[in-house]
Amino acid sequence: EDQDAVRILSIDAGQQVGQIAVGSRPSSVIATSASTGIVTNGTSGDIMFLDVAGRRVTATLKVGKDPRAVAMHPSRMFAYVALGGDNAVAIVDLQGTPRVVGTVAVGKNPVAVAFSADGTRAVVANVSSNTLSVFDSSNAAAPRLVANVAVGAQPTAVAFGLPSPDSVYVGNLGANYLTVVDVGRPKAQMVQGVI
Repeated sequence: EDQDAVRILSIDAGQQVGQIAVGSRPSSVIATSASTGIVTNGTSGDIMFLDVAGRRVTATLKVGKDPRAVAMHPSRMFAYVALGGDNAVAIVDLQGTPRVVGTVAVGKNPVAVAFSADGTRAVVANVSSNTLSVFDSSNAAAPRLVANVAVGAQPTAVAFGLPSPDSVYVGNLGANYLTVVDVGRPKAQMVQGVI
């Protein structure tokens, strides 16, 4: 984060094999294919599209204040970017020239975002409001808020997992546990417990 670069590591060689200079305060990167990716740059308020093989930035897109995390919808046509400074998520259309097609409000200081495997649900961890925003993302271009659910102290990580496709695990920085949420249930029954 302090060197404004994405480092490229070879798993086979067990070492760094290159790097790409990016924007100010990069905080999250995802692979969009075997040779491309997207990185969020918090201070510069943008995301950059990367050609990993060519070790270069191919495009830059302003998305909002303090982009902290990015996730790609399973359709591969949209990405959601958590905007910590805007208390929102930017919806980026990846078809053709990438562009922001909208934003949706979430809790305070969103820092993580994830999609269900089938793309019908998206979740956002809001670290300063101790909540998880749950969206119906069946229409990825226009997600609909289903619920804001109280979870543990300072949620900073989210992942879908077992035992069902609707199971979400929320990592809580300010607590020594994970909150287990079932996003397929009514709001009052979503929180299943902690582990």
